[in-house]
Amino acid sequence: MGASKQRKREFLRDNPICCFCGGENASEEPDHMPSRTLFLDRQWPEGYEFPSCVSCNRVSRYDELVVSLLSRLNPDPTTEMEEVELNKCANSVNKYIPEVVEEIQISPAKKKRLAKEHGYLISSGKTSNDIPLFSLEGERTNKAVLNFSRKLMLALYYKHACAILPKEGGIVTIWYSNLQVANGSIPDEVNQFLNQNPALIRNSKNLNEQFNYKYLFSECRQNAVFLVGFRQSFYILSHLKTDRSGFDKSICERVMSPYRMDEKHIGIKRKLSY
Repeated sequence: MGASKQRKREFLRDNPICCFCGGENASEEPDHMPSRTLFLDRQWPEGYEFPSCVSCNRVSRYDELVVSLLSRLNPDPTTEMEEVELNKCANSVNKYIPEVVEEIQISPAKKKRLAKEHGYLISSGKTSNDIPLFSLEGERTNKAVLNFSRKLMLALYYKHACAILPKEGGIVTIWYSNLQVANGSIPDEVNQFLNQNPALIRNSKNLNEQFNYKYLFSECRQNAVFLVGFRQSFYILSHLKTDRSGFDKSICERVMSPYRMDEKHIGIKRKLSY
């Protein structure tokens, strides 16, 4: 047996239940969360593999591409590799979810207005069309980010609670653009309140500039809050409860639960190119 197969076998032996199904199904594959496409040269952080059944492993595949693209929109690429990966990711999204590429576009006139409203200075020799502003309000874009966030939260809860969020559990997520963050949309108390900020490492290299998060659990582990940053592009704020009935009734429509078999997509017809 090869070394990689042996590691997989040992991982599944030590983690026998899928962490995304609320404890319903056996694990069949290790799943990287956040996905490897999010990181430069696919160098994802050590210790972020999670037990998954086959269908859960694939349930967010297209949405992971969308998040990988969005996370690369700010800051602008500074190396040839970053430029190549941004273009490759954009091409893949355009191939599989073209409506997202259409949704995030903003007209030069609207860019100019937004830049003025938020005090963004256009560099010499640039036009309003060069301003790195994109819309995050599209329906398909929002759906992709929320589904990715759902899966990410289930993974991070499993990692830090050392338990699977039960099928009765729930997740509420809000996400923010970098402009919203710059304008104080995330209360300062949240950053002060979340006192756990793990370093994400691969081969001694810190990856927190590409992806980072803060979190806090209640003493009984029945509540958790995570604030996650994706480069300088956007941020998500999620609240998890082990019993979703504990959320206020006014937000019940926004509460996401662990995955169910009747909503998961088993298999992907076309092989992704990125």
